[in-house]
Amino acid sequence: MGVVMERLTRGVRSGSLCAMCALVLSACALRSAPGSNAQNVTLGSCSPSPCVNVSLGAVPAIGAVESSEVEGKLRAEIMAVLYAPVDIEGNDPTPDNLVKEIQERLDDYSRVSSAPIEWKLTRQANVVHQNSDVMAVEVLSEGYLGGAHGFTDKTLMTFDVRTGARLGVSDVVEDGARTTLSKIVEAEFRRTRNIAGSTSLQEAGFFILPGQEMPLAENFALTGRGLELQYNPYEVGPYSMGPTRVVVPREAIEPLLTASLKGACGTASSESVR
Repeated sequence: MGVVMERLTRGVRSGSLCAMCALVLSACALRSAPGSNAQNVTLGSCSPSPCVNVSLGAVPAIGAVESSEVEGKLRAEIMAVLYAPVDIEGNDPTPDNLVKEIQERLDDYSRVSSAPIEWKLTRQANVVHQNSDVMAVEVLSEGYLGGAHGFTDKTLMTFDVRTGARLGVSDVVEDGARTTLSKIVEAEFRRTRNIAGSTSLQEAGFFILPGQEMPLAENFALTGRGLELQYNPYEVGPYSMGPTRVVVPREAIEPLLTASLKGACGTASSESVR
């Protein structure tokens, strides 16, 4: 904190009130307690660069669940994605640790290059559907941290609100329904991408061979619209193809759901508009 105060004093002496305010805000953000608090900080100097603008959202409010234990599991699962390390394995997923990792990345860059950079990282999480069966959360991660291009990824998660467990495709559809679901997803994927049935997905530029069953993304959410699957860049196609969001309509997915989740796409107690 002494270093921060020294820098603040220099700012006051030079009459740079704006610089002083920015340093105070950054210092306060970096001192926030580990957990699920939002952080908005600027690392480095943006005038001149290099610098990194980091914006981390808080864990969204969780509606009524079975117990505080379940709520704790849900928060932990969301934090694991929302504050996931960029490169460093084993770090606890907290805002502070993620900011420290980005600071270390900036320091490493500054030691080998004086070229100006303006990196950024934004992470946000929202509850997109919740009722007495499930809670679905979407986490957005976007920015630029060097390399050939920036990134925009969305992670969809569906949780059982009774246990707090994150559900996979095999948990939500009946045994034997996977092949049927794959065909429906491929049809919706083609419709979304405007790919004719006579054209293979490989010919259209994707990594799916002729005759290959359409992969089912574990990156999915059960919502009021039905089953939503997110295919991010590189998952089924090159970066240049961009992401694809597939929605299997509610009337098509409900007959395939397990008995305990037949109402999962029903009336939501909390649902955002996207």
